[in-house]
Amino acid sequence: MNCLAHAVCYLDDTWFMLGAGLPDWLGMSDRSVRIRPKHVEPHMDGDDERARLCRGIQQHWIDDGWFHKSAAFHEVTSRIGTRFREHCDAGDNFRSGFLGHIACELLIDGVMSENEPGLLDRYYDIVKRLDAERLQELVNGLGAKQTNRLPAFLSRYIRDAFLRDYVDDAKLLYRLNRVLARVRLAPLPDSATDVIGEGRELVRAALPQLISPEMLAAAGFDSSVVDDARSPDRK
Repeated sequence: MNCLAHAVCYLDDTWFMLGAGLPDWLGMSDRSVRIRPKHVEPHMDGDDERARLCRGIQQHWIDDGWFHKSAAFHEVTSRIGTRFREHCDAGDNFRSGFLGHIACELLIDGVMSENEPGLLDRYYDIVKRLDAERLQELVNGLGAKQTNRLPAFLSRYIRDAFLRDYVDDAKLLYRLNRVLARVRLAPLPDSATDVIGEGRELVRAALPQLISPEMLAAAGFDSSVVDDARSPDRK
């Protein structure tokens, strides 16, 4: 999952929400810092900032665990990856699989944002009120490798607000190419917007199988979509 999907159910619990997003933020800001279960498990009891942050981090792993194992995730990422390979001559299966995986996750956030236009405003309002130095202090107190990059990263994260780009195919292509540049892969051509558009429709149709009923409800989807996610036939 990506940032908004991890956060959407926890917008009323700021520190839990921040924890649910923290592993991804560290992946973007300081990949040398890995928060593992042994770091958070001793600190999850109670209701202070650290405990709620640690429970949010644990929830991130729980959600990623079932999401990445779901049949729907594998089906959608495979179909998007195949289309990238066919349409863009995207190279070997590794690159196509990587693109399918990343595009699926970003498109989930995009479809959720489209459905509930005020959702990202609410999310970013919470992040803007964050004491980034306090978050970094809590992270550094968990016993993992220390970081000094979170405040600067979060300043850029708020300024760029790149989650807003995920509702537009051309802007999402730009973001995908930024990811490819970070891992030293060649950029996709402008024509890849066609594949992103196809992928958006795939994700929209499969969303009740991709994310939980609770996430769908929090993102404002109507009851029929939420009920579909609760179906015993869910993949």
